[in-house]
Formats: sequence, structure tokens, C-alpha cells
Amino acid sequence: MAALALAARASAASDPSELSKSCEANDGAACAQLAKAYLRGDGVRKDLKHAAKLAEKACLLQDLDGCALQAQLLRDPKKALPVFREACQLGHAASCTTAGTMLFRAKGAPKDEATSRELLRRACRLGDEPGCRALKANFGEERPGASQ
Repeated sequence: MAALALAARASAASDPSELSKSCEANDGAACAQLAKAYLRGDGVRKDLKHAAKLAEKACLLQDLDGCALQAQLLRDPKKALPVFREACQLGHAASCTTAGTMLFRAKGAPKDEATSRELLRRACRLGDEPGCRALKANFGEERPGASQ
């Protein structure tokens, strides 16, 4: 019986009309989930422009996955980098890795090794393995301590 109730909740949580209502009520996680549905065409017509708007709203509501998705959908590295950095500040580890790598490679901003190193350290401290590997490859540093 409990499994049936759990399945019903999971179904409602992925229903685009329910997600839309929740997003309109300023539920950032719902906006991010709905953005992903529009990105994939999952239960809705694929619409990248609408996905980007929903991801932006999710990010404004401080949903970390929404911020990461918004940055991924931005085609201009100069626009994407600040969004990745904001998501990193909010604790999204993969966004720290992406921002750190972008700064190391001078994508979206001039090369900034000091900031890149700090972002990659943060990513690694937050548990992002690609961030740890980039820290090692780019700066020869091992995994930093677990504290932020």
C-alpha cells in the first residue's frame, strides 16, 4: 500500500500540469523539473526557449539544479559563467567545477588561475570528483580537506 502511494506521488511530481502549477506557485524545484521536461520533450512538446525561461525562474528561486540548467542552456560563455559561479556559491558542486574550468581555459572571462583554483577546491570539497580531477590536473593539488 505504501509503495502505491509513493508511486502516485512520484507520478504527480513528474506530471507537467502539476509541475506547472507548482512552478507558478514559486516552487523552484518544480520549475527546474519542468524545464528539464521541456528540454527533453518529456510529456510536453520540446521547447528549448521555454526550458531556458523555466530554468531561469528556478534559479531566481535559488534551486541549484535550475541554476546549473540555466547556465548550460546559455550559449554565450560570458553569460553562462556568472550563472555557474552563482550556483557554485549556493553549493552546486558541478557548477563550481564548470566555472573553475571555464576560468582556467579563459572561456567567458580572461584566464584567472587563482579564482579557478579556489572554485575547483570548493567543487572538490563539495564532493565533485571531476572537480577534484581538474584540481589535480591543472594545479597538481590533491583533494583538499572536507571543510568548506
